[in-house]
Amino acid sequence: MHSPYPSYKEMINNIMTYSPAGMKMGLIWASEYNEAYHDLCKIMYENFTEDKCRRMGVLIYEDGGMDALRACFYILFHFTKGATKPLERYWNGVGEWRS
Repeated sequence: MHSPYPSYKEMINNIMTYSPAGMKMGLIWASEYNEAYHDLCKIMYENFTEDKCRRMGVLIYEDGGMDALRACFYILFHFTKGATKPLERYWNGVGEWRS
């Protein structure tokens, strides 16, 4: 992953102006994505290892449940143009997440 991770404000703007799943999904993702999750996603983005991603996923899930975990996945997936696809496996068993 090569581009610097955007600021929280930039990410929210990106979500609201372009959501591949449409504006409704962009609104849902933005409503679940807060600054704490943004920081955890940045940690994963900058150090994309299975252990690090799993630990961040557990923290997200424990705080916000599946909706927050799902929103973070899709935000990371679309920001990285699919490079974070392994999160599907890394998060297997985090809450109700199944790969």
